[in-house]
Amino acid sequence: MLSLKRELSHVYWICGSPCAGKSAAARLLAQDLNLVLYSTDEHAVLDHFRRATPCRQPFMWGLRDLADRYYDRSPLAIVEHSLGYLAEEFVMVLEDLRRMSQDRPVIAEGICLLPELVNRVADYGRVVCLVPGEEFYRTTQPLRPFTAALLRSHPDPLQARENMTEAHLGLARHILESARAAGFRIFVTGERDSIQRNVEILRDHFRLSS
Repeated sequence: MLSLKRELSHVYWICGSPCAGKSAAARLLAQDLNLVLYSTDEHAVLDHFRRATPCRQPFMWGLRDLADRYYDRSPLAIVEHSLGYLAEEFVMVLEDLRRMSQDRPVIAEGICLLPELVNRVADYGRVVCLVPGEEFYRTTQPLRPFTAALLRSHPDPLQARENMTEAHLGLARHILESARAAGFRIFVTGERDSIQRNVEILRDHFRLSS
């Protein structure tokens, strides 16, 4: 893994659970400093799930069958399956990053950047973990386009929302524990935090300047 750390030494990693503000802060930071932005969510939609096979990515492949029923299951089952497919996607992320040019620094952000996995390929100073406070998450999550679309089409939207909420909070707890074990810096975002404040946190931790 030492050689992989060297190969990816131009990458800055933003880990965290849903609704933490990772994407917005990473986008602004990349714009401000002319960095390359790598959003795992965008690559998942455009490429990763298309590349998945039942042998190499069984958890990702299984999402095809679950589709709209993903949040019909218990929060614990959702978390367990999520950790499985996120780990599979992380391998794809590494493949992507290794193919990219190293001429400019890269900001990589996304849920699949689980701290226990990033810990194998990055040093402390290049990793930040953002997670939302529970009350902030409960307030923000229903407003997200993905959530609204799912609830509109679901036969039992209230139960689906509750399962999603508890699963995402369970995932946030896993990420927090994993980040603490790895010694990564953690920031809990809340209702009063601005995107610009998160950008300054990232800029300060990564020691980036214009």
